[in-house]
Amino acid sequence: MDEIVENWVKDGSGISNESPKGLVFNQAPGGYKYGDGGGGMYWGTSSSTTGSVSMGVSMNSKTISFSVSYAPGSRYESSGHFKTCPASLCNKYVKLYSTTRYKVTKYKVYQKNKYSSGQGTFVRNEYVPTPYSYAFYWIAVS
Repeated sequence: MDEIVENWVKDGSGISNESPKGLVFNQAPGGYKYGDGGGGMYWGTSSSTTGSVSMGVSMNSKTISFSVSYAPGSRYESSGHFKTCPASLCNKYVKLYSTTRYKVTKYKVYQKNKYSSGQGTFVRNEYVPTPYSYAFYWIAVS
């Protein structure tokens, strides 16, 4: 029986331009107003893993038993920063936006039979982005 596998070969990388400005999550629709004392917003990235669910059924001639268990995934904070609202925007309603640049790695993907030697036959290019840098912008709400 043929077993087809993919062989990914790195073929360079580069840094993208900035993405369009995007609203940082969970802000009030009307924005925030920081007084003369200033203020700002905490921004952080996090990552989490999915949990797992197990189900079991046990039967005999008189009863049926069901069991369900859940094991939660782990969650961790990877970074965080306090973004201070500039004095020029104090006493105005504002929102925080961000842009991202990505490191994009190009891979050439080949397919071949699992048991054959060699690189295989080229089938496609794949581009894998990973965050490279962030920029932040305070914008007054109209």
